[in-house]
Amino acid sequence: MLPGESEANQKLLQTVYDHFRDNGTWPTYRSLEILFRKAGPLYEIVASMDRQLMRVEDIYREDAVCYLTLEGLSECEGASKDIQNIIDIAALFAMRYIQNSGTAQVTSDEIEIELELTEPEVRRACEMYWRFGWNLTGGGGRTNGGKSFNFVVGRNAFMFEGVKTLDDFRERVKKIDEKEEQERRLNQPFFAQQSVADLLKSGNSINAEEKMGNLHDKVREVSLSLFNSEHYDESARAALQHFEAVVQELVGRPKDAGQALMSIAFREQNPLLRISPMQSLTDVDEQQGMMFLSMGAMTGIRNPLSHGPKKNLSPEEAMEILSFVSYLFRKIDQRYSAT
Repeated sequence: MLPGESEANQKLLQTVYDHFRDNGTWPTYRSLEILFRKAGPLYEIVASMDRQLMRVEDIYREDAVCYLTLEGLSECEGASKDIQNIIDIAALFAMRYIQNSGTAQVTSDEIEIELELTEPEVRRACEMYWRFGWNLTGGGGRTNGGKSFNFVVGRNAFMFEGVKTLDDFRERVKKIDEKEEQERRLNQPFFAQQSVADLLKSGNSINAEEKMGNLHDKVREVSLSLFNSEHYDESARAALQHFEAVVQELVGRPKDAGQALMSIAFREQNPLLRISPMQSLTDVDEQQGMMFLSMGAMTGIRNPLSHGPKKNLSPEEAMEILSFVSYLFRKIDQRYSAT
């Protein structure tokens, strides 16, 4: 058990893994709520869990699941074979990429044959790659009701050549993250290579504030300190979660969340938050536009930042998201009032 993790945390991790091992799918949040009903509110246990161990999809969706990270698997009894399979697949991806002198495709059937694994073992390992990728895959698809996988091996796969242990795997993932950050900087125009974080480190706070732009107060309130301490993913996620919370409060629907909440709040017919007078086609377009923008912010940005693998946003990418959320906040600040 990791320091700070309670017995309830460990029990939840093991329960999620046992379901995954036995069924090849992750348990739903609602099924776990029932299983843990006597241990206390599940959301409290989940909230106390290290996010490096387990992730939860949008809990207001009926089919939302809880799923483990590779670190989470490493904390579970009986998971060592699944972890080794993930590592062996990384070595296989590397070999295929090198053999093809570039991008290759590998199917779950090929993995089963090459590594002499059972179908359930392959399915579990492929499910982990489908969710996390670890910069080894660059796309793909799944068929047969999600039981069969086809992976496009990504350009960093060669860096996993000969990987054998979990510690080695972790170290290579870290090196790829560092490599991609360096490449991102090299790929920027020269004038843009000095990031906001660089400006802050240099003490040039005036230029830093200028480059940050005019963020909305509610964004600054929850995101600025995270951004300044270089927690870029967290700063973007905090802004979007705060926007969601403000909308929930404004419309009086604390149990609705995400895309569903935004579709109700800004819908064309009887919107709970009116962005325009709704007297002309242009007014209707503006209302619909706000609905789609806010829905997209939840599904396309907030959800991946909250439930998917770490994005490793650059300072510029994070600032673009903060500016976008600032725009959404200003739209609801300026919303239409019939009175």
